[in-house]
Parts: sequence; structure tokens; C-alpha cells
Amino acid sequence: MSIPPWVIFAAFAVDAVGQLAAGRAARQQGEMQAELYNREAKRKRELSEREASDFDRTQSALMARRRAQGGATGVDATGTPLLVDEDLAEEIEYQRLKIISGGLASEATLRTQGVLERHAGKAKQKASYLRAGSSLIKGGVEGFGT
Repeated sequence: MSIPPWVIFAAFAVDAVGQLAAGRAARQQGEMQAELYNREAKRKRELSEREASDFDRTQSALMARRRAQGGATGVDATGTPLLVDEDLAEEIEYQRLKIISGGLASEATLRTQGVLERHAGKAKQKASYLRAGSSLIKGGVEGFGT
């Protein structure tokens, strides 16, 4: 006894539906992963901004203490001491900008990863359409012949 053609086609149709469901799930997973990357990117940027602010506050306090100590000991704040303070202020600003740029670089990397995840999910969904169509065609050929 042979298997009726509609049963063969139905088996391939069920496979096609499964392919579509898997594609939809892959797209949803890509969207969710992209959202997680975006949240993490935002968190990294905010964290680096806080770290830079904390660093700036700490260094400003140290500079103020340094100036106060110099004034208390009677050191003239012109000439070499002024140049040293300027160099120190430039180094502090450089370090603060390094903290911020590190956070921005992390943010950019994570956002890019999110975009890639989103595109990968869409590509997997599109591929599932092709696999589902192929399965339906194969089911028609095997079930009903040529």
C-alpha cells in the first residue's frame, strides 16, 4: 500500500510551517539581543560619564589643596609653579577625556553588535521563507509527481 499524495504533501507543509516559525523566532531573538546590546551601550556611556565626573571632582579637590598648601607656605604662584599647575591641569583633562572616550568606544561597539544581531535575525527569517517554499515545492513533487 502506498502513501496517499496528500499525506506526503501535508508532511512537507508541516515542515514548511516549522521553518517559518523558526525564522520568526530567530528574528525575535535578534531583536531582543539588539535591545540588550543597546541597553548595555547606554549603561556603559552613563558609567563612563559618572567616572569622568568623579575623576574631575577628585582632581579638582587635589588641585585646590595643592594651591592652598602652596599659598600657606608662601610659594609665589607665578612662573614655574604656574607652569606645573597648567601641565597638571592639562594631564587631568587628558585623563578625563580618556575615560569618556573609552565609554563612547564601548557604546559604539555594543550598538554595532546590536545592529548586527538585528540584521542576522532578519536574514534568518528570510532564509526560513526560502526553506519553507522549497519544502512545499518538494512536497508537491514527491506527493503528486510531475
